[in-house]
Parts: sequence; C-alpha cells; structure tokens
Amino acid sequence: IDINMGCPDKSIVDQGAGAALMKNPKRAREIIRAAKKGAGDLPVSVKTRIGWSENEIESWLAELLSEKPAAIIVHGRTKKQSFAGTADWDAIKRAVEIAKGSGVVIIGNGDIKSRKDGVRKAKESGVDGIMVGRGVLGNPWFFNHKVKIENVPVAERLEAMIEHARLFEKFLKGTKNYNVIKKHYAVYASGFDGAKGLRTELMGTKSAKQAWHVVKRFLRKNRV
Repeated sequence: IDINMGCPDKSIVDQGAGAALMKNPKRAREIIRAAKKGAGDLPVSVKTRIGWSENEIESWLAELLSEKPAAIIVHGRTKKQSFAGTADWDAIKRAVEIAKGSGVVIIGNGDIKSRKDGVRKAKESGVDGIMVGRGVLGNPWFFNHKVKIENVPVAERLEAMIEHARLFEKFLKGTKNYNVIKKHYAVYASGFDGAKGLRTELMGTKSAKQAWHVVKRFLRKNRV
C-alpha cells in the first residue's frame, strides 16, 4: 500500500491530501499508523517530496521515519515546484543519509531520463531503488538499454500504443474511464510528421478499436 503524500495537484491539496500532508505531519503520521494497522502483512510505503516550498527533508523525513513505513519514495522537488525546474538529487542523497540504520527503504524519483541514467543516479545517491514516472510515458522500451525511443519505427510505437489501450480496456474497463488512456496517446503520438493531426483524431475516439482504425488509416496515408 503506497500512500501519496506528494501530489501537488490543487484539487488534491485543497482537500488536505497529497502534498498538503507535509504541512500536517501529525495527520500524516496518524495515516501511516492506521494504514499499517489495517494492512496486515502488506507493506506500507509513502511517496512524498522534499518539502512544501523549500527543502525540508531533514524535519519532514524524520516525521515519516518515526512511523517506520516499509519504504519512502522521495521525489526531488518541492510542492511549489510541481514539475518545473529540476529534481534535487542532493536532497535525495541526504534522505538516504538520514534514514541510514532505520531499516526503511529509500527510493529516489525525478528526472530519470533512461535506464542508464537511473542506474547512475542510484549509485551516486545511494538509494535502495529508483521509481520512474513521466520518463516511461509513451516509451515502454525505457528499461531496455539496447533500445532508444528515437530509433523505434513510428508504426511500432503506434502498435504499442494500441496494445496499451487494449490492455487498459481489458483490465480497467468499468473501473477507469476510457479518456484516461488519452493522456498516453498524446505522448505516443508525438515527434513525427503528422503527429498533431493524429493526436486530434485519437482524442475523438471512444474505444481502443476506434483508435486502431484511426492509426491504420494514418499509416496507410503517411510514410513514417
């Protein structure tokens, strides 16, 4: 069970959830405690950021460590930054130092551009692991160090996109709205001639089947 104490989205923060919990450490600790009590044998982890508007990793991490979650995932930005600027991996390295000897796993997150980059950041910071977020969007080849996304043929990328959509419907239909998958379409269908028009058509689809018809028509008309 992973508790999100880092989401910077206004609609989440306004409810006192996500990154807002950094301003209410007492409640954050109570949530971790309650989750651990109800989770049984399931490990409970926390994903968070280095602070609200500035680096507060020293005091904030101490609050989380006091409840001994199984792991803490640290994104190297403040809530104020959202996803602007660059992730502070020195702050993540400091989190590793603070947690040393606690038995809590520290996982680093933020601006990981490739598998190789992730391995390098892990070694330099000393984290126990890496979490990849936006870097993998539209790029299921991310973890294959032999493949660079720019070298993957457009047709293959679009076929992967459709497979992604079909799996989304297979496992999440009735739970998640189809429109959720469209944010992935926006990333898969980018960086090549005709991509903008293709994205526009994909945004009008209502199923993976419709999206596949759009892609087939695009591939017949375009040499990409």
